[in-house]
Amino acid sequence: VQQEEEDETEDDSSFGLRVIRPSTNTTNVSEEKEEKRDLVSRMLLVVRSMYLIHQAIDFGEIVSSRVCSRTFREFVHSHSHLLAKLVHSQPTSLLEDFDFVLQHDVLMRDFQGTVLQQPLTVRSEWFFTKIKELNINRENRRFETLLLVERDNILESTCSRLESLVSELTSFSVEFKDEPGRGNGVKREWFSLVCRELFNPDFALFQQTPEGTAYIPNINSSVNPDHLSYFSLFGRILAMALVTRQTLPVRLGIPLLLHLMNVSPTIEDLEGLDPQFTQSLQWILNNDESTEALDLTFSVEHDMFGTNIEHTLIPNGQDIPVTEMNKQAYVRLLCEWKLVRGILPQLEAIKSGFEQFVPCVLLRLFSVFELSRLISGAEVIDVDDWIKHTDYTNYEADDEVVQWFWDYVRSLSTSRRRKLLLFSTGTPSLPVKGFAELPSRDGVSKFNLVRMESGGLPTASTCFSMLKMPCYSSKEELESSFNIAIDMGSEGFSFA
Repeated sequence: VQQEEEDETEDDSSFGLRVIRPSTNTTNVSEEKEEKRDLVSRMLLVVRSMYLIHQAIDFGEIVSSRVCSRTFREFVHSHSHLLAKLVHSQPTSLLEDFDFVLQHDVLMRDFQGTVLQQPLTVRSEWFFTKIKELNINRENRRFETLLLVERDNILESTCSRLESLVSELTSFSVEFKDEPGRGNGVKREWFSLVCRELFNPDFALFQQTPEGTAYIPNINSSVNPDHLSYFSLFGRILAMALVTRQTLPVRLGIPLLLHLMNVSPTIEDLEGLDPQFTQSLQWILNNDESTEALDLTFSVEHDMFGTNIEHTLIPNGQDIPVTEMNKQAYVRLLCEWKLVRGILPQLEAIKSGFEQFVPCVLLRLFSVFELSRLISGAEVIDVDDWIKHTDYTNYEADDEVVQWFWDYVRSLSTSRRRKLLLFSTGTPSLPVKGFAELPSRDGVSKFNLVRMESGGLPTASTCFSMLKMPCYSSKEELESSFNIAIDMGSEGFSFA
């Protein structure tokens, strides 16, 4: 490791790592930089070799082990400062020769800041490639797995079918019983229908955040005796969606995302969940003479269907008053209870199901907001982006009926645009890059608007993101036909 300010050699007797720091006498700056880059690359390869050797010695396998060798952890801890300099001088190495650190939470903590500096597109591609490799290495199956589910009993049939499968799954297709369709469009609808049932208020599994912008586990979900099994199922569904690059039609709250990422929440995270409650806690922290007057104790209550249930934040907390001296600890513990402890069994069940497919440490590649977009897609359906990424078959972009169609799309509310998107593609949400990344049977494709020679209602081939539209004689006829189609035909694969 070359540093210009010193000229000395250090030896580490524990691991035999020799650190050479010569003075700089080179007049050719470009050659010097090239030599440094080459040296850094070679040093990173040496460290990678150490990792692979110790993984093989400790676990007998190199690629798929999710536990990091104790000897290598000690090495990283002893040389964290020097390794940080190596990575900082060549940050792209974290997604190349040094990518093994991303598989272990104990190593990721030291490098996450550098990881997040990499472009999101680069991190996303590495993530998708890695989770596919991990599942293929564990699975080694040649044939695609078929999930045969019942539309009228979507949740129970999905649970039953998934329970009969091995825990590692990379390639699968979905069929609805007694329906002819199969492909990515059917798979996308299956994800949507399962989520709709899991997030159905009647199941009491999830609840909306106070501002109604996202979902978190319901603290009272135990009213459903099978609630933990359903949460585990959702964890698997979430992981399967990520493995297959599908977005889900729900937006998850910060507590759930942070728990999956193994990140401890803060009061700032609570503010994003419940601003009014956070303001109350902030008032307690800011007012120095009114704490005792509030008559608070180290306990918290929540309403369970009309009955107040008390929980202690610390042992015997109901008998310990909150004072000026301990109010900081009270606020911290209350935040922790609100975001984690109050719903810990539910969070752990989701995490357990998720990790059957995807190591949670890999989610540390993203910020919490990036992860939210990766799971739920873009929040806004941009019509201009839709038009930009549309191909036409037997239509031209300037045809009058095509202009009527786009005027109709612009006139729709956000919820009705999502219904049109569901009708056309099989999913009401978009990938992170919007219409530029519409999934299809062959990977990624553009939206395709196709002319139908016969009249009547529009139809769709969701596997190919293909909308088939008759050449309507008036704008009113087009609007009426599409309204009927998206209201009556957004689900099922015998409609067309």
